[in-house]
Amino acid sequence: MSDLKSDPLIALDYFRSKPKENAMVISDVRMPSMNRLELVPNMKEIEPKIKVIFMTAYDIDNIKLELQKHNYKIEEIFQKPLSMITLCEKVRKHLAEGK
Repeated sequence: MSDLKSDPLIALDYFRSKPKENAMVISDVRMPSMNRLELVPNMKEIEPKIKVIFMTAYDIDNIKLELQKHNYKIEEIFQKPLSMITLCEKVRKHLAEGK
């Protein structure tokens, strides 16, 4: 789904058509046409086991509060910039937890 990274509505449609082919969503929190926080409940409704990692340049504490307020569960949220090594380690960790 990485080629759909710029449009969350297209990504959601793709996800809806192939929910079992995706184990994890990695996304920036704020992008055009849909706040990524709105994407979580939609994807979790389609596939409750989907793992979600967010990255943001914004204040993480405010985003965590918003996630808690709506009871949205994600695996992790990172402050950008983020090293690829750290991201890969976290992806491996969260995917392994799902086995």
